[in-house]
Parts: sequence; C-alpha cells; structure tokens
Amino acid sequence: MKTIVLLRHNCSDESLRRLNALTVQAYAVHMEARFVDLSFTDVPLLRQCVSLLRAICKPQGWIMWRRESYFTLPPTGEVPGPYKSVFETADYLFFTGWNFHNPVGLVRYRSKLLPAVPKTFDIGIYIRQTPHMYFPNGEFLVPPKRMQQIVEDYMLKRGLQTAADSMLIVSDMPLPENIFPGSKKIVTQKVSEAAVNLSACKVVIGANLPLCKLAAYTADTPHIVATNAPVDWEYYNGKEQYFENKYATLMLGFYEND
Repeated sequence: MKTIVLLRHNCSDESLRRLNALTVQAYAVHMEARFVDLSFTDVPLLRQCVSLLRAICKPQGWIMWRRESYFTLPPTGEVPGPYKSVFETADYLFFTGWNFHNPVGLVRYRSKLLPAVPKTFDIGIYIRQTPHMYFPNGEFLVPPKRMQQIVEDYMLKRGLQTAADSMLIVSDMPLPENIFPGSKKIVTQKVSEAAVNLSACKVVIGANLPLCKLAAYTADTPHIVATNAPVDWEYYNGKEQYFENKYATLMLGFYEND
C-alpha cells in the first residue's frame, strides 16, 4: 500500500493550510493509500528532520511545490509530467508546499474526509473588516452595508423569509448595531473558530476569502462569493451543496520561511 505523507505546507494562511491538507488527503483516498499529516505538527525536531528526509527521499518520492500555478492531483487530472513516474512507482510520497489542486477529489470524497455537520442557522455571513497583511489597501473586503444588501438580495432571489435569529454573522471586529439587528454575532480573529461556527449554516455568504471556502466545504454547503460588484445570482441557481466556485479564486499562499 502506498503511503502519502504531508510534511510541510509553507503557507501563511491558516484556511489554505487546511484546504491544502484536505486536497492531498483526497488524493490518498482516491489511491486507497495511507495518509499521514505532519504539516500541523509544531515540533522543532521534526522540522529539522525535513532536510534529512528530503535528502533521503527526493530521488524517489519527494514532491515540493511552491509556485503560483496549481499542481493537479488525481482524480481531478494527471500530475505534471516530470512527476508522473514518481507517483506511479514510489511507495512513499512526501509532500511539501501548497497549491495542490484536486476539486474533483474534494467533492467526491468529502464524506470520507469530514463528518456531516448539523445545521443550526439558515444563513451564515462572514464579514472581514481589517485588511489582510498582504493586501493593506483592503482589496477583497466587502463593507458591512454591502454585505447586508447581498444577503437581502439572496433572500429575495430564493423567496426566503428568514428570521433574524436564523442568521449567524461572524466578523473579525464588532459591527454597528444597525447591521443585521437581532441576529447572532460572533467576533473572532481566529480562523478555526470562525470556520467552525460558519459550518453550522446552510449557506455561507462571504467575500473571496479562503476562510469562507473552508467553512463552506466543512459544511458541505454553497459559498456565495460576496463582491462590491453585482453578484452573478444565476450562477448559483440549483446549487445546494459545496461546489468548486469559479469566483472563489483568492489563494493567499504566501510562503513561510524554511
């Protein structure tokens, strides 16, 4: 049986680290291989051993990817040509890096990767108000009032009469009282806490951010990508579960130091 080990992610965004791990794990499930995830293990000795493992395993099964382009994994598609023989012959594959791409595997094997999550709220809204450290001018941020308008449009398009207490709003900063009055609001800057809370919702509405994509995948529910431009509502017709959203494009995979 093949063994797939995710050693390091080299990615600065916590949501993408988790999505990256799930992507590689989906490939392992597809290959009926063992999967070992060491990328979240903060053990100095382990980090020191990476160089030794690289020297030992690189000739056979070392997969390093630190580029802006995707590294496609089955069943989504074939691996890049230079790695094809390694994937076919190596008994151990050691992955390091990020931007591995496997949307077909994520959807096909979701039930084997994550448990089903009970839904407590009809609509989950994520509003980030502080600029990302790599986007200091506030790129990709959608103001609270615009978010409120998008949610109202969503309800109108779906013919919903959702009560305020059936909506969950998660933000990294307190919101004005006139924004979603009567709804439950959670303020947190912790990605894991935000994603867990949003995963209890039947739909996730939020900007083009990896956190929203992770929450939607965890919940197996659609991510409506909120933008300052008009939303392509027709694109979301008939979509009730998680899917690979063509508007969820932001990849904040900035490298950590080795």
